[in-house]
Amino acid sequence: MSFVSDLQAALDSPHPDDAGDHVHDLVANALHRLLDARAEIKRTQYFTHTIVPDLVLHWGPSGNRRERHVHLRFSVNSDAFAQDLELLGSQSPLFLGMTDRRDLQQARWASSHPATNGSLITQSQVIDELDALSRPRFTGHFCGEREDHATSA
Repeated sequence: MSFVSDLQAALDSPHPDDAGDHVHDLVANALHRLLDARAEIKRTQYFTHTIVPDLVLHWGPSGNRRERHVHLRFSVNSDAFAQDLELLGSQSPLFLGMTDRRDLQQARWASSHPATNGSLITQSQVIDELDALSRPRFTGHFCGEREDHATSA
């Protein structure tokens, strides 16, 4: 399965608390896999809250720890997201759109917010694309047994 299909299955859970927990697990695992397995990811008890992040990511050496809030949104293409960007953009969070598939360059907020102040804005299908790029590729060379045809006299 893919990240997008696993995410959709989690969102379709009949119990909202289970859906939030499962989505948090999926996103945290993807961040560990694609960014840095040593990063510390703390889950908040909130799911798609307007102000409180879903996850808080910490990384780097102890003397220079970095932090980034991760906000999950159903859509980062919507007009409503422009308000989130206005409200939270100064904190330079990561926003992950879970269900929208439209090109982010076509989002209405993109023209009115050309500088996102270090915020990272992406969509769930990008995680599948990054997963595909990070997998080792088979080059087509096959190593078989070598036969020795030398004869002794």
